[in-house]
Amino acid sequence: VVEAFADPLTWFKSEQGPISGKTYDVAKIDLAKEFPGACAMCSFAGWGKVSFARTGKCSDDLKYVYISIHDKNDCEREYCGDYDNVFCAQHFPRIASIER
Repeated sequence: VVEAFADPLTWFKSEQGPISGKTYDVAKIDLAKEFPGACAMCSFAGWGKVSFARTGKCSDDLKYVYISIHDKNDCEREYCGDYDNVFCAQHFPRIASIER
């Protein structure tokens, strides 16, 4: 389940620049220099699709989710594939399949 932030940012088109009379609270976040380690708790935010449907629309509200990073061996046990630039994670309230 992805939840909306309590105070979503106002949507504006960057090619138009700031809109007179509006205020924006935007901050630059540097890219990570390495992948998070196993068992790390991470939060992700964005305006991406909110369903798996091909025609699913993107959210107008900034959404976020907290996830737990899995050990690479756990991913292999779940047959998730072996990719150098991908990490395996799940929404933290859910229990891992190995504990079911």
